[in-house]
Amino acid sequence: MNKSIYLLVILFFGLISANNFAQPAFPLEEGNTWYYEITYEFYNPPQPPSYYTFQVVDDTLMPNGKTFWIFEPRDMFWGKYVRSDSAFVYYWDSNCNCEKQVFNINASIGLEDTINWAGYFSSTLSGAYQTVLFNESINRYNYNLGGLIYAEINLSERFGYTSFLYLGDYQWERDNWQLKGCIISDTLYGEMTDVPPAQDIPNKMQLNQNYPNPFNPSTKIRFTISDFGFTTLKVYDVLGNEVTTLVNEEKHPGVYEVEFNANELSSGIYFYKLQTEKYSSTKSMIYLK
Repeated sequence: MNKSIYLLVILFFGLISANNFAQPAFPLEEGNTWYYEITYEFYNPPQPPSYYTFQVVDDTLMPNGKTFWIFEPRDMFWGKYVRSDSAFVYYWDSNCNCEKQVFNINASIGLEDTINWAGYFSSTLSGAYQTVLFNESINRYNYNLGGLIYAEINLSERFGYTSFLYLGDYQWERDNWQLKGCIISDTLYGEMTDVPPAQDIPNKMQLNQNYPNPFNPSTKIRFTISDFGFTTLKVYDVLGNEVTTLVNEEKHPGVYEVEFNANELSSGIYFYKLQTEKYSSTKSMIYLK
């Protein structure tokens, strides 16, 4: 097939797909939750992956008479108030007290839209195709974002943002967001192992006594996190020497449990310490062989 004809065929079917988006472009209702794994490409030194979650917690009526849904915390575009219909995804801009049309579902492929949102000045629909995610057939739409910073985003009508590649100002470091799981209309898709349901999010920090205690050779330590942040859980001997690190990463609010195995240690008293930016607690435990 002639190359020009081939490109025209692709464009034709892309336009058909893009203009048959028959439902809201973003699934928004209270309780919907998205969980992403973020990997960091080309960082020096290398960085471990991190995780980020945002959730629809409520809705509100804006001055333009439209209902916007409230994200908590903000999404990857620093968006707090969002709404969607079959044509656009809109964000509310508190600076101008107006809504911004950010993603144009009915755009022609290759058409550049002016958006002026979160450091991005333009949004271009670069492709539209059908694929499978979480065993569900979906229409996926790819956008290139340009401006002060650059990014690529994938959006689907069933699951919202499925991936996000933050390119910054085209420097080597890149943040690659991938949707690992979500809760849509009370249905769980994929996995959300690090994130408790919204109703289970605790309101205080707590370090529990290990159990069993005394123990031989292993015991479990449960702790509660109320604020997202970097968390460490370390074990020390009676002289204050660090024996091992059980947790050393960012944690979302929730209740966690880890196992400590002292099989290679001597009998005696040990201490375990939970540390976050706002909380610190230490407890003792007894190992008896």
